[in-house]
Amino acid sequence: MPIKKYYQKNKEHYREYNKQYYLKNKKEIDKQKPKYNKRYYEKNKKEIIKRNKEYVKTHISEVRIARRRRQKRYALNNPEKIIAQSKAKKIKIKNKCEICGSKKRLQRHHWRYDKPLIINTLCGYCHNVQHNQVLKEI
Repeated sequence: MPIKKYYQKNKEHYREYNKQYYLKNKKEIDKQKPKYNKRYYEKNKKEIIKRNKEYVKTHISEVRIARRRRQKRYALNNPEKIIAQSKAKKIKIKNKCEICGSKKRLQRHHWRYDKPLIINTLCGYCHNVQHNQVLKEI
């Protein structure tokens, strides 16, 4: 009997077994996941990007619908961010990052969403670092 048919017949058993295994070994699995994914992505970066672009081309309507859903969900869950972003769009950003001085991928960064007009100009990397530091403090 081919493996695929065997798996189809015993699908529930495999799912239950995998759940139990994951619960027992959760810490080790979670430690390995980012490293493995990162290594896999680095090795196959061009193929992955090409595959993603092809998928978007062939499934454009589904991709657009999914994007709209994510945007709506984000807006519903973060109304103060949306208001701050819309007000901050009127403010011109500086021509370099205020932390590292880079001129690439410049973005607006709010330190507090209740004061939407107070922004800093950061590059994408510094912006991510700032958000990750805030998350670590919480």
